[in-house]
Amino acid sequence: MSRLLTAGLFRVFKRKTFYICLAVMAINGIFNVISSYSDKMRGHIINFDDVFFEYVPIIQILMSVFCALFIGTEYGDGTLRNKIVSGYKRSTIYLSNFIICAAAGLMMCGAYFITYFGLGIPLLGSSENISALMALVGCSAALLMAVTGIFTLIDMTVKSKSASAVISIILAFVMILAAGMLYSMLQEPEYYHNFKIYSYSGNDIYNEQTLDNDPENQIEADAKDYEPGFHMSFSDGKETAANDIESSELVPNKFYISGIKRQIYQFIVEFTPGGQALLIGSRDVGNPLLLVGYSMIIAVVTTAAGIIIFNKMNLN
Repeated sequence: MSRLLTAGLFRVFKRKTFYICLAVMAINGIFNVISSYSDKMRGHIINFDDVFFEYVPIIQILMSVFCALFIGTEYGDGTLRNKIVSGYKRSTIYLSNFIICAAAGLMMCGAYFITYFGLGIPLLGSSENISALMALVGCSAALLMAVTGIFTLIDMTVKSKSASAVISIILAFVMILAAGMLYSMLQEPEYYHNFKIYSYSGNDIYNEQTLDNDPENQIEADAKDYEPGFHMSFSDGKETAANDIESSELVPNKFYISGIKRQIYQFIVEFTPGGQALLIGSRDVGNPLLLVGYSMIIAVVTTAAGIIIFNKMNLN
């Protein structure tokens, strides 16, 4: 297999697609640091870790493109058939392509790390929690193995390079978008507040208003940012008047997902690559080892399934 890996990596370094992916990741690192530093200069509290993991969904999309083009080219120019004729086992050929694509993905992440750390440490300071940072980096590396397993399965079993590329890219976006919808639904609070706002003109109350943050209502003011008894200025679009929030009431949120349905949604978000990409990107990972375990399951299952299917394919 060592010869296959060496030859495969040599082909990776000759492909323009690989360098385009490297450039996208490097530019993404620069952009994230510059945008964060700009927010910091405007007075926002910005930490090194805040946007560091925004590369995770992006590398998932780039891998769908790279794997399809790299493996698809081997079908197109007959390289796969030549390897089999040369006496290599199909399982060895499959595993070598998986390893090569995973290595290329790690190098793409490395390009992001170089630019983000190189600019981020001088401009944003160092990470506040190195152990947590490294745990999530480990999660992202395991996730990279999972998506590589998925895309290698597709690209090694679909002979058409264009078809495999379309399938892989669409799947990458669908996984992220579908998980994003579920993740957004899980963020709904179980309760929301109803607030009584009394408007004063001198010592007289001239208006009483109930302000809530029911997600079904379109309101301009966000009541959850205030507490009862807080004195603020409130604009009704005509003039600004002094107001007091006198009381609040917790009201059940009808959009809150509970019970077995919530457990299913939570599992889907944590298990699927798209959901993991969002969780890692937003640093909302409660159990890093759980995500690593899920990613390894996906990588092993997809690779085993891919080898079985590839062994039975007719490549003539």
